[in-house]
Amino acid sequence: MEDYLRVILDDTSLLDKSKDVLLKGAIDIYRELKHFRYSGETKANVALYLACDEYSCAIPKKIPKPKLPLLHKARKRTGIKRVDILERIDPMCKLADKERACVSETAKHILKEYQKKDIIKYGAGVPVGTAVTAIYIASKICEEPITQRELQKYFGVNEVTIRKRYKEMKNTLGICF
Repeated sequence: MEDYLRVILDDTSLLDKSKDVLLKGAIDIYRELKHFRYSGETKANVALYLACDEYSCAIPKKIPKPKLPLLHKARKRTGIKRVDILERIDPMCKLADKERACVSETAKHILKEYQKKDIIKYGAGVPVGTAVTAIYIASKICEEPITQRELQKYFGVNEVTIRKRYKEMKNTLGICF
């Protein structure tokens, strides 16, 4: 099954570091799902889907979204819950080598303020995209810049999504650069 997972991940634009983290996580999750009465491929897709959620990467479009009852069973079996946007920041900063407290704390502050000012936009779309955008803004504020392209490669969030969210957050929060 490792080869199957590797083929899916190799078809993404993620960095090798991100692919390795997701592959290891998906393999561990797959082992926890060994007693499920589904095909190996279906279990591998669920494992990769959950690994993306657990490690805060956007879910590659190549992975078919598992049916909700199966996903619910897998979450129950593995203990992997949907991760809140704020809880994604620290692991994402670590993966992107932005571990200084300034970036993660500033990103969390940005998200809290964004949530207060526009709960609809805060919760809309892909949570990873919102978290990535907060990290992007925080890295600029903390003078540890990271490009949109680098963020795309770490987390699989499209640059267009980052740009769109960046404009929304900047306008909503009144941030000027």
